[in-house]
Amino acid sequence: MIRTAVTEDLQLRVPRARRPHNADEFALIQGTVVQIERCVPGVTILRIRVEEGCTFAYTSGQYIEVKASDGRYRCFSLATSCLHEGCIELHVRRVVDGLFSDHTLRRIECGDVLSWRGPFGDFGLHSDTVSKSALFLCTGTGFAPVRAIVEEAFSKGWTRPMSLYWGGRTEDDLYMCDLVHSWTRIHDNFRFIPVFSRVGADADTPRGTRVHEAVLHDFASLADVDVYACGAPAMVATAHEALSSKRGLRAEAFFADPFGATVPACGTASDNMDVVQIKVNGIVYAVPLNESLLGALRRLGVAVPSVCGGRGACGTCLVEIDAASCARLPPPGRDERELLECLPEATGHSRLACQIRVDASTSGLALSIP
Repeated sequence: MIRTAVTEDLQLRVPRARRPHNADEFALIQGTVVQIERCVPGVTILRIRVEEGCTFAYTSGQYIEVKASDGRYRCFSLATSCLHEGCIELHVRRVVDGLFSDHTLRRIECGDVLSWRGPFGDFGLHSDTVSKSALFLCTGTGFAPVRAIVEEAFSKGWTRPMSLYWGGRTEDDLYMCDLVHSWTRIHDNFRFIPVFSRVGADADTPRGTRVHEAVLHDFASLADVDVYACGAPAMVATAHEALSSKRGLRAEAFFADPFGATVPACGTASDNMDVVQIKVNGIVYAVPLNESLLGALRRLGVAVPSVCGGRGACGTCLVEIDAASCARLPPPGRDERELLECLPEATGHSRLACQIRVDASTSGLALSIP
């Protein structure tokens, strides 16, 4: 922005709560677990009452970083548009051997105290766009922030058509279907399309078995539509590419919060997966190949911020590469280099995690997240 000359009137949208590079500046908030609902196998809903005397406010679509027993943080989206009776709500999908989502959840009880920092992120309702309608795409617990955003739209009296495409393996994975169906009965402008990837051989699936396929089936053009996507990084990336190239979705009309949990969140990976060893803040992780460093680390439970969804547009996924490792990486491209030059905290060893591809050249890489 500092290199742009303004020649006519314009409107700017400033991210509401970018994660600071030194997140320790955020005071820890504490809350007491008041309800534990294991609604379907593999998904637990936690309701946590914010401790009296703590000031905590957020906007729909944001996330917090919950402190785990090892001192590291796990990212969870806030699942309601605002505090309900002083409580936040988190939807946690179990990851096998995940320190928080598996081991902690097995022992957690009502009355236990959790600590977190935040809120962070800019994945929220955008009321100031020129689009005529909105699509919400999610898989699994990616429904959590989408629910918060949709409920905010309802509370503001949105009249734009809204469609929710929620993907899962089977109907059992859509753990709050009753709530969503109630929205369709109350709000004439809201439509719900469940999408299932595991269907019988004789099933009639004209919309396909993936979320983006269903959207392609239903829409001839997305030129005047806003799309909000949250869930597995592969779904978010595939949807963005397909909807942009095949249905004319505008770049500025795609809002995303990719996250995933297909790899154990305690720094290990499955035995049959190709991985490289990468050291982050002194801790060695087995990181799967062939995706961005941002996506790979977040899938391992490492709290790496990203406002733009990994598109190299925000600079929030800044990392510091060890001097000995820098020379082994391909140099940054023009866009990344120019963005780094605009970041006052960037150094000669800074890179954007979303622009580094995990491959053989990253084996033994050492980096720090400021």
